[in-house]
Amino acid sequence: MLSAAVRISQPSLSHAIVQLEQELGVPLFEKNGRNVELTQFGEVFLKQVRQSLEILDGSVDYLQKKFFSALARLLKERDEADGKCRLRKPAQN
Repeated sequence: MLSAAVRISQPSLSHAIVQLEQELGVPLFEKNGRNVELTQFGEVFLKQVRQSLEILDGSVDYLQKKFFSALARLLKERDEADGKCRLRKPAQN
């Protein structure tokens, strides 16, 4: 069950879906017996959201690499000025 997978109660999930559909002005899901399936609008929206999240993840990765690279350079310069080398590579998640 999706609500268990995202750790939200079924009524809360249903409410969030209704709110999203109202905000977008299109149905994202339709019932098919006991199952729920994405509509054509839902398929398009899912694809766009996935692409957006990939872009955001890439942007976060890029900025973190830039930040840690700049920080490492500053620490190295500081430590070289002290005559010490204490530079460590940042931990990767």
